[in-house]
Amino acid sequence: MAGRQILQLRGIRHHYDKVPALSGVDFDLYEGEIHAITGDHRSGKTTLVRLITGDLRPQHGEIWIRGQKISQLKHRSAMDFRIGVVSQTSHSFPNLSAVDNVFAGRYRRGYIGRRIRNEMERECVRLLDFLGLSIDIRKPIGRLPYQAQQLIQVARALAIGTEVVIFDEISQRLIPIELESLFRVIRRVRDSGTAVIYATSTIDEVFRIADRVTVLRDGHRRGTETVEKVDRSRLVNLAFSFAVENDSQLDDRHKVLLLNQYDESVMNDLPIGMVLLSPNHKIFFANDAALKIMNMESGAVLGSSISDLLLADQGAVQEILGAIERGERYTNAGVSLLNDRKIKFTTYPLKDRENSTVGTTALIEDVSIDYVTREYLTRAEKAASTAELASGVAHEINNPLGIIKNYLLLLKSKPLDVEGKDYLGHVASELNRIVEIVGSLLSFSRVNRSPFQRVVLSDVADEILILLNHKLKQKRVTVKRKYGKNESPILGDENKMKQLLMNLINNSIEAVLDGGEIDVEIRNLDQDDYVEVVITDNGNGIPPDIQPEVFNPFFSTKMNKTNTGLGLSICQHIVESHRGLVTFQSTPGRSTSFSVKLPVYAGRIDTSSDEGRIDEGRSVASG
Repeated sequence: MAGRQILQLRGIRHHYDKVPALSGVDFDLYEGEIHAITGDHRSGKTTLVRLITGDLRPQHGEIWIRGQKISQLKHRSAMDFRIGVVSQTSHSFPNLSAVDNVFAGRYRRGYIGRRIRNEMERECVRLLDFLGLSIDIRKPIGRLPYQAQQLIQVARALAIGTEVVIFDEISQRLIPIELESLFRVIRRVRDSGTAVIYATSTIDEVFRIADRVTVLRDGHRRGTETVEKVDRSRLVNLAFSFAVENDSQLDDRHKVLLLNQYDESVMNDLPIGMVLLSPNHKIFFANDAALKIMNMESGAVLGSSISDLLLADQGAVQEILGAIERGERYTNAGVSLLNDRKIKFTTYPLKDRENSTVGTTALIEDVSIDYVTREYLTRAEKAASTAELASGVAHEINNPLGIIKNYLLLLKSKPLDVEGKDYLGHVASELNRIVEIVGSLLSFSRVNRSPFQRVVLSDVADEILILLNHKLKQKRVTVKRKYGKNESPILGDENKMKQLLMNLINNSIEAVLDGGEIDVEIRNLDQDDYVEVVITDNGNGIPPDIQPEVFNPFFSTKMNKTNTGLGLSICQHIVESHRGLVTFQSTPGRSTSFSVKLPVYAGRIDTSSDEGRIDEGRSVASG
């Protein structure tokens, strides 16, 4: 992060009458950063901003400012905590001067004499200089250019020695050149150490101005990520649902012709995706297979332009639309949808009995597995090569480490003062930590298939936590280990167990905000027939609408550019190949727990195959 934490919200819930606006939202803000909040209409952005500025009180949850828990945050106390806001509606007074506008509502109590007035004018000039604005501060601002009036509102937000300044949907009232100028000002504010919250519904602005972004959707926090790591299409897919409006321009004649041309029930039974387009490229019909490929409801698709759903470069989109306009058959085998699916897209002109073109038939086939599998296998091959290289380096490091340890033992045998012994103790402690890390790296880098063997899951978890220690420290995540007594070993592939726990713990690290908590619990179950690993985090949770899909291959709710959506699918495969069960429970805005149950093995190992296999008759929890 850029600096110290200024603001922290935990488990914020708020509703209007019986309509939920925020459902357990977490948010944090650091000095010297621009943190964007984005989402669709009614996602909860405005409610969250109003809670931070004290215009609303949260009905549940906690607000912390600079480490202090705030029991009651009102508009005046928000100003006392140096929180300023530039809102989407103008609150300027055109008949008053810049000085009066900057200090409106912030006047000191009592009589304002000449000395205090001079101080206010000097502070106003300083703020406007900082913002790059040179004007007559005594002139009514209604006579000033609009851009100058906007900067005076920013100065007003900064006039209280602001530590947090919020820009709430400001782009709606600015032309592009004014917005670009304001972006330069916002960066200057950020660079001065002030924390900035930038609320916007425009994805492009997130990438142009923000350091981090939090996505809200239907009152839930869908994720928080550093902007440079975010994939644009995934951010769009997470933040927005397509608002569909009935196109009054659609000619009823086209509907009749299309429905006469095809029978809807027949089209729905087709295994291939089929979409019917009107002459103006609007989607008139999409069968069940197409909706499944697009991962969208019918209501979110009908009435949309086909170009809104394609994530191809502008040249490819124009090529597709051109072929449709010309009534030509067209095929593109590498088009992306907004949900990151790769499709083969084929169009055919749809003609009536007079051979006039009345629309377009588009066939879509999901070819994602071809692309993603190829990409994943390439990464896996690179990872295997990297692991082999790491293994070689680790072996080389082990030799000098052993020599250093021997010299340490020699030094410790010499007469030393207390301080010298203390120094040697610290050196030995750090050296042992290096040995542990190298040992974990060596163990994890055994990429060849290994035979099933006795595996103690708590030992595996400890190794993974050592390897992930840098990530945990970076986000200041607290890990609590809860290992049961007399833990039973399982029989399995140790490397696969490491991959399993690596994926699950990594997911938890990505789900929590800075200062989050992760519990790793391992215990015997069902009279020692199973060992259960439970990994719980207090992150953003999994919204109910996507919970049924979390184990689906290629499904991902992460904004990361490098995420393939295969992590949990691979976890499920690993667990099931060990005759186990993986499940999860999640409360949006509060916590998520993944549970892995693996059978205890009490028999012998059959080593007749490369991987080894479980002896059917001796597995305690077979079947």
